[in-house]
Amino acid sequence: MEKLIQFYEQKCDPHTKEDFVFLRTDFEKIEIKVNDVNLRCLELNNLVRFLNPKVNLSKHSKPHISVEDFGLDDLDEAFEMLNEMETSEINVRDSIEEMIPLYFLPWHIEEKIKAITCGNHRKKIDYRIKSILPQSFIDELELTFRPEKGEEIVEYDDRPGRGISFFKFFRGSQFEECVDFQEIERKINEVKYKLKVKFVESMDFYFIGNINVEVGLLERDKDETNKDPLYYHFNLWKLRNMDLSTIYNEFSLFPFNEEVM
Repeated sequence: MEKLIQFYEQKCDPHTKEDFVFLRTDFEKIEIKVNDVNLRCLELNNLVRFLNPKVNLSKHSKPHISVEDFGLDDLDEAFEMLNEMETSEINVRDSIEEMIPLYFLPWHIEEKIKAITCGNHRKKIDYRIKSILPQSFIDELELTFRPEKGEEIVEYDDRPGRGISFFKFFRGSQFEECVDFQEIERKINEVKYKLKVKFVESMDFYFIGNINVEVGLLERDKDETNKDPLYYHFNLWKLRNMDLSTIYNEFSLFPFNEEVM
């Protein structure tokens, strides 16, 4: 409680409303109610971050090969290109690690990138994501952005959709944290292969790590995401003056593996 009070006083901006402060993230200014503290913390270990495959820029840029693209005399070339594409799949881990900042973005920013990679959004794109995307990707798709405007203020009740999502696993109804890697690994794979959770089904990798410096404010959802295995969703609102690498450098990448269940 005392640490949270210090955080509000030292890391947040004053608000005109009583019992509120503003927390500045990389993308907006969010209202935070200071006396709503029961589900909040500043540091947490053994957090899981699921990757959103729809922000994978390299997949979007990958060429599509169809039979119609080649004549009979080109079969050898076609097979060679297909083999190169299959080989590139082996390097998915390298691709993820190269673009790791894209996998630690708030949900609403991921949705804006998804509109490009999974849709046809090319014009009048939110200016806030321009600094996130590689210039080569912007040039390749000829993306154009809206002019910058004043800082957005997010009302308190709208804060959940503006955080970076993490999950944490617990043991049954005892609400005891899972700290053993093998136990966490098993429960994570149950989410994919047993529960068949939709947003996880298409993922090949996930991150596990710790947030042990005050990079922002963590808040747990009141209700569990699932009862068996038991896990909860956490939002992190990262402070603007903290580099994103402070977070992702403390996380390691692991593949899903059905055999560990």
